[in-house]
Amino acid sequence: EKAAAEYRAARDSASFQVRQELAEAEASARAARFAARTAEQRLRIMGLSAEAVQRLDALVLPEKPCDDPNCKDCATGASAEEREHAFGNGFASYEVRAPIAGRIVERHLSLGEKVGEDSDLFTVADTATVWAELTVHLRDLAALEVGAEVTIEAQHASAATRGRIAMLSPTVDAATRTATARVVIENDSGEWRPGVFVTGVVRVAAQSLPVVLPKQAVETVDGQAVVFVAKGDAFMPVPVETGLSDRERVEVVSGLSAGTPVVVKGAFAIKAKRVTSTLDSHAGHGH
Repeated sequence: EKAAAEYRAARDSASFQVRQELAEAEASARAARFAARTAEQRLRIMGLSAEAVQRLDALVLPEKPCDDPNCKDCATGASAEEREHAFGNGFASYEVRAPIAGRIVERHLSLGEKVGEDSDLFTVADTATVWAELTVHLRDLAALEVGAEVTIEAQHASAATRGRIAMLSPTVDAATRTATARVVIENDSGEWRPGVFVTGVVRVAAQSLPVVLPKQAVETVDGQAVVFVAKGDAFMPVPVETGLSDRERVEVVSGLSAGTPVVVKGAFAIKAKRVTSTLDSHAGHGH
């Protein structure tokens, strides 16, 4: 009876120990599964697809070497060559996907650098559309409005492009007394690079005027605006009064009738020749 009692006690003790170890193993397994699901969710948040996560899982190495070909715990499905390629240099490699499509404009890490969940690896920018931020003087601010068309020019660009004002700053810089107009530009070609100095031209109003000339047709002689009109075999200066103007054209308020032919190209050369001939006619005269 004593031996039987000792046997039952040993059996119960062993059974209790086995049940305890089993419970601890099940708890560890549940914790491991939870950690695995959490890690997978983090990878999915980082942009990895389900297929990419599965490929990572297939490359995981066992903690200890195992020579048993039937061991299911160590059979990951990855060949020795695949494991060596992935872990041969001591680092696991996997694909990181950006949340948006675009171009890498900055890199914030180096080979071998340790990164965490809050690390910035790259800065990706979508340059299909870019912003041009224009400085607007206070005197011109009232003439602008959101949605107005703007012509954008830059020295590096082969041609100008157009965009529309998306935002006008609600405040004015206290030091410069200027505001900011943000223009959205379509940039599928990639020609307009962020950081480039640009100039914007805004058409604030359109008016129909009786007489409008290209700016290069109007010259200044002795402080007076003139245009050159053909009279016989010569071109004579005709004084005019100018009005409104833009970058290319100027209004003639008086002094010239609509439809009168004037010199456009070469007006400056005619002016220079007349000034030179006037100087020559006074040469040699002393007073």
